[in-house]
Amino acid sequence: MVKAVSVYQEEVCLYPFDKAREEVGGTSTLSPSFTVKEYEENMAARIRLTRKGTKKKPFYRIVVADSEAPRDGKFLEIIGTYNPLTDPAEVKIDPERLRVWLDRGAQPSDTVRSLIKQKGLLAGSA
Repeated sequence: MVKAVSVYQEEVCLYPFDKAREEVGGTSTLSPSFTVKEYEENMAARIRLTRKGTKKKPFYRIVVADSEAPRDGKFLEIIGTYNPLTDPAEVKIDPERLRVWLDRGAQPSDTVRSLIKQKGLLAGSA
């Protein structure tokens, strides 16, 4: 792990909330860098697509990620998949995990919101 020197403290890991995690004394099963509780208190989550597959053959995962993380970067949890190459496009979403993250305040991207509506899972929620 790469370490950086901070102006405020002697050494700080580049992963967010490392110091807070050490104080709380726990890690998340979803991500190695911080707990879900720390995430809920300090960050904004987005439900969005991350691209997989090869050149000209896209395949997407529907993931919950920090709003500032890069498109194909770190994520908290995979909650579904989207394959636009099949006819009709195949969308698989775990409704229980989707409901949990929406209740925690995660905001879906425009594309994911439309996929959720197509599946009929967004009825009566944000």
